[in-house]
Amino acid sequence: MIYINDEFCYKEIHNNNVVKTIDHNLSCPTHKKADTKIVFHVCKLDFDAHVTIRCSDTDIAIIMLGNMNAIQNDLKITKLIGFGNSQRFMNITTLYEKLGANLCSALPGFHALTGCDFNPAL
Repeated sequence: MIYINDEFCYKEIHNNNVVKTIDHNLSCPTHKKADTKIVFHVCKLDFDAHVTIRCSDTDIAIIMLGNMNAIQNDLKITKLIGFGNSQRFMNITTLYEKLGANLCSALPGFHALTGCDFNPAL
C-alpha cells in the first residue's frame, strides 16, 4: 500500500510484519499540486499493482487518462467516486482501453480549455 502526503510517499509492505518506509523514488516534496502529484506517483510505480485513487476532485481522472501511456507496468487503476452509500468505482484502465490512447491524450487539454472542474469538497 502506498500513502501520499504533502511531502513524502510512504510504502507499507505486508509480509508477516508491517514496515512503513519513505520511498524516495516516489517522493517529490517540491511538487505542490495534489492532482498531478497523485498521477505522478501512479506513473512512477515499478511493480504490477491494483491502484485505487481516493479523491473527490474530477481533475485526477482526466489527468490519469491523459497519462496512461506513461505507465510501464501492469497496473489496474480505479478511482473511488461518490460518498456514503453512493460510492462506486470508476475503472480508469477499462475507460482508457475503450476511449483509446489518442482521445485520452487529448482530454487534459480539452479539460483545461473548458475550465470544467467539479470538486464537491469545496
